Amino acid sequence: MNILIATIGNKDLQISNSNLEKMKTKYAEIFITNTESSTENVISKENKNSSFVIRSKFLYDAYQDIATYLSTPIIDDAISSIDNDIHKIILVPTNQYPKYHTDTLYAALIIEKLLSNKYDVEVKGIDFNPNNIEELQMFFSHLFSRFSDGDNLYIENAGGTPTTRTSTFLAGLFKNYKYLTLVGKGFVNNSFRHIEMTVLKNMLDGMLRHYDYEGIKNLPGISQEIKDLSDYAISRLNLDVNNADYLKDKIVSNNKDIYILKAYSLLRDIITSARIKYEQAAYPDFIWRLFTFHDNYLIKDVENILGGEVIFNNKNNHQIWNELISKKITIRKSLEEVEVNKSKLDFSYPNKYAFYHIVKESDHPKIEMIDIIHLSLHEISTLRNKIAHHLGGLNIKMISEKLSRNVLGGITRRDDKIEKLFEYIYSFLDLPKNDKEIFDQLNQQIRNSFETMS
Repeated sequence: MNILIATIGNKDLQISNSNLEKMKTKYAEIFITNTESSTENVISKENKNSSFVIRSKFLYDAYQDIATYLSTPIIDDAISSIDNDIHKIILVPTNQYPKYHTDTLYAALIIEKLLSNKYDVEVKGIDFNPNNIEELQMFFSHLFSRFSDGDNLYIENAGGTPTTRTSTFLAGLFKNYKYLTLVGKGFVNNSFRHIEMTVLKNMLDGMLRHYDYEGIKNLPGISQEIKDLSDYAISRLNLDVNNADYLKDKIVSNNKDIYILKAYSLLRDIITSARIKYEQAAYPDFIWRLFTFHDNYLIKDVENILGGEVIFNNKNNHQIWNELISKKITIRKSLEEVEVNKSKLDFSYPNKYAFYHIVKESDHPKIEMIDIIHLSLHEISTLRNKIAHHLGGLNIKMISEKLSRNVLGGITRRDDKIEKLFEYIYSFLDLPKNDKEIFDQLNQQIRNSFETMS
């Protein structure tokens, strides 16, 4: 359905010079020459004897006497500028309570009668101050929402206050409506897509800076490709390799120009995502990722030392793990002497404390770095119980206070303890400081995709 929504001003109802001469004096004296066309006349806005609303009501009550003389050139021109047939017209005059001297309700009611023989016409009045932009935006948003995505809305906003005109634009942002802009004596059909894209780009850039991919998916008018790229980024953040692989294949099959880093390093993904969650102030999620890193970061080194794969298997009491330990007599004896939290280390199953002490017994080139990482993560491990078992909150100060400057080493009071811990982890993984290459590369792909949107 094609719908024309027209805001009504004092010039929407006109009468030609020749017809004005035929009209009775009591009606003709209500009109003055249109300042934009000397051959046409409009209802005067200013009159010492009566207001615009009173004079237009007088004409409305006399409709049968004057109808044949009146015309609606602005709305007629708007209809002519639309390629499609119009099925419905909604006239939007002002109709304040109490009545205001410039209200255009009765002018709209006259226009309704003039057009009703050809169109389905409805009058929807603005019953509040037409300079209140918040109420106006709500008014037009509600009016526009009555129609489905399959309907074509054409907004003719030449009449009414400047605030009314602005509000129609704001309420129609990202809705793909057509705006009929009066230029001279004719209308230009505008979609304002260029304005929308500028606004959208600013929103997108802000979200990309903060890696807010869920927010990007919900931006208005965003392409499916950008949604898929965002879903892929979310899967990488969530360490969901299977879904990431599926989405990567889907994206690349649809657009061969897109390049996505194929290699996975779960430890790198864990720390990169931890860094992003830290910067987003999502602290419970941040420390969960640190704990996950703590549980896993030494496994490859332990496998090299023990000469076999580390497998966690409750069903057979971790048989393979215990067989590997039993073959390393020196390591086993060393583990038997270790205490953790004033209790003997339980190394009957694979765990981070066993991993740490196994690596500590070896001649690892990064053992000093490993010491700092392990002890620092152990220091903040009590926060896990605070959140999980005591329904405790979490903030950056609580995390920082758990970290010891003595453990971190080489740190001054001005240094950020969490930043220092990140430095050690990046160095252990042989990654550049504040590494986000995976997601920065995805962000660029999203920007490139956005540029192709019309």
